[in-house]
Amino acid sequence: MNGLFDGNYLESLEIDDNVKKILIDKMNESLPPGQNIQSIVSETIAEKGINNKTRWVKCIDTCKDKLTPFIDAELNSTAYMLRLLSKSIVSVEPSSKLIIDYRYTSLETITGIWEEDEKNITISTSETDSGSEKRLIMGFGPSASGKTFWTEKLIEMIGENDKSFPKIFLSIDGGIARETSNVYQRIIDEIEKNNNIDGFANLVAAMGGSSLFKSDTVKKAINKYLGAYDEPPISLYVPTTASGLNNPYKKYVDITKDKKWIGVYIWQHKTKCPYEDEFKCETTEECGKTREKEEGKKFGSKAYGRSKRNGRNYLRIAPGGQIDIHNSGSKDRKSIVTEYDVREKYLLNDGLVRKHGGVYKRKGREEVGDGVSIVAKFSVEKYGGRNTRSKHTRSKHTRSKHTRSKHTRSKHTRSKHTGRKKKRTRRQRFN
Repeated sequence: MNGLFDGNYLESLEIDDNVKKILIDKMNESLPPGQNIQSIVSETIAEKGINNKTRWVKCIDTCKDKLTPFIDAELNSTAYMLRLLSKSIVSVEPSSKLIIDYRYTSLETITGIWEEDEKNITISTSETDSGSEKRLIMGFGPSASGKTFWTEKLIEMIGENDKSFPKIFLSIDGGIARETSNVYQRIIDEIEKNNNIDGFANLVAAMGGSSLFKSDTVKKAINKYLGAYDEPPISLYVPTTASGLNNPYKKYVDITKDKKWIGVYIWQHKTKCPYEDEFKCETTEECGKTREKEEGKKFGSKAYGRSKRNGRNYLRIAPGGQIDIHNSGSKDRKSIVTEYDVREKYLLNDGLVRKHGGVYKRKGREEVGDGVSIVAKFSVEKYGGRNTRSKHTRSKHTRSKHTRSKHTRSKHTRSKHTGRKKKRTRRQRFN
């Protein structure tokens, strides 16, 4: 389909117009000839959408064979990756911007394929020459809990309290990768025009499934590119559900070289929020279901418990800051921001949090200003503080590996059901 990508595709990039044109032309040339997304989607809906009770059908066989080349042509292109890097910038100061330097011997050497062109492309920011350290913020939390929403708020609040804190970050976010893709947006636009289905269930599959649009592949390409720098070119904000078994932050610590990375756990209740109306959240189930058609991604909450356990555990080992945010998800209600001290130091204060529509609590003591009601103070104490259970979890987590394994072996020795105990202990260690 000629002309799927036009001159506006790279309008946000400050690179030579001739280079832009070459990149866009090469991407259009790589598309399957004689086909278009509209007809592929409509044919699939006509075949599978009638009388379908699930409302989410799979794009397989002919549908998959025809759509995949469109998706791959864009995701593998230099134009898309540069567009994504540009769209992923979070800056709290207009003067802070991403600078892209594309070095080529001649225009003919530009391939338009990211894997071949990336060695000739460098990125920097207006802060690069200032000597400031690059920072890492990891945003843990269940799906649909507001991790992307809080990106700029967090950077702004921390920066107001610490003037040396970076003003520009790159967000490595699968949601931004989907929003940036013209092919992805064209697919969900065509689905929306037809009322027979809600979406393609495998466009972005649930955890463990095979997706047509592979956000993880895109993120790996960015990580590989950033990891090739001797010195980190930009600070990172990484939202993640942390629902897998692998450490989600190590690779980003390696990229940024930030040994004092900041951990933030951003969450909502799953199906029902017990908090008072002033602090009640929309719940991940409600938020996820509301936006799934718009995002083209069927919402699933099976990983909620794992995200919650892992997110809280990772939060409590973050060496540069530990912030827990119960996100209300509404400007009419207050979010509860609880910060735990790291060596008796804090990143936020009450004034900053109130400025952004929340109430603030520090570990073990109130930091609530005059503008917050007595009811608010009670709710912060009740829902933002630590309890006995969380203290037990932390003390258990902070034991050394040697102590924990020794403790586990002694339990095996005492138990008559050794195999059963081993299974439970293994699950506890992973969670």
